[in-house]
Amino acid sequence: FMIVKTLGENNSIYDKFKNEHDLSLYIETNGKKLLMDVGFEKLFLENAKKINVDIKDIDYIVISHRLYDHGGGLKLFLQVNDKAEIFIHRNAFNEHFFNKQDQSLKNNPRIIYTSDHFAISNNIRVFSNVQTKYPKPKSNTSEFKNAVKEVNQEDFSYEQNLMIKENDKTYLFCGSAHNRIINIIEKFKELKGAIPDYVIGDFHLYNPTIKNESFKVVDEIAEYLFEKDISCYTGHFTDVNVLNRMKIIMNRQIQYLPTDSHIKI
Repeated sequence: FMIVKTLGENNSIYDKFKNEHDLSLYIETNGKKLLMDVGFEKLFLENAKKINVDIKDIDYIVISHRLYDHGGGLKLFLQVNDKAEIFIHRNAFNEHFFNKQDQSLKNNPRIIYTSDHFAISNNIRVFSNVQTKYPKPKSNTSEFKNAVKEVNQEDFSYEQNLMIKENDKTYLFCGSAHNRIINIIEKFKELKGAIPDYVIGDFHLYNPTIKNESFKVVDEIAEYLFEKDISCYTGHFTDVNVLNRMKIIMNRQIQYLPTDSHIKI
C-alpha cells in the first residue's frame, strides 16, 4: 500500500490540528518515506508528531517550488533530520522567484538540484518544464504581486511534480499546479506513456484576494479528470467551494485533502 498523510493544508479535520495557508504531504512508498513540500514554517513538524510521523525517518524531500507556503519549513527540517536528500529544481533560488527562505540554503550539501526530468529512484521521479497548452491559472497573480516579475512573465518552468509507480499503479503529486493541472497530466503522459491513476495535490483554482477561475474552466477541468478516470485528492488553492463544484461532475472520484487526512491506496 501507499500511505499519504496531510501534515499541512488550509483546513483541518479536528481542532487539535492547527492549520494555515500551506501544503505538506507525507508519503510512504516503495520502502521509502518522503515529504512533498514542508509548508509555511514549523506547523508540519507539530502535526507530524500528532499523527506519529517521525521527521527524523524521512528519506527524501521534494520541494515543488520555493514559495513560502511550500518551502518555508526547509531550514527547520534540516535541523531536525540529518539524513534526507532534498530535491529542488536547479532554478528554484533564482532572483526572479519570490520566496522568504534563507538564500544560504542553496549551498547546503544535502540539496540535490534537479533538471526537467530527474530520477530519484527507479519508481520515484520528478519532472518540470511543463508546456502550457492550456492557460495558466488566474489565481497565480496575487502570489507574485510583490515579485520582480509580473505573473504573466513567469513561466513556472522550475515548478516540479512528483511521479511514483507502486505495483501496477501510477501516482502524480503536484504542489500547486501553477502550470495548470491538465498541462501537468499531459506532461506526465508524455513521459510515462499513460495517464496517472491518481492525482494528489493542489489544483490552484481559487484565490480569495485577486482572481478565481470561472465555473466554465472549473467544469472543463472536472470533465477532463472524470473522462480520464483519474482518482483525485486535492486541497490548498483548490478550495472547498471549488471542490464541491467539481464533485457535481466527478462525484466520489475527487476527495478533499485537509490536515490530518490519511489515505491508504
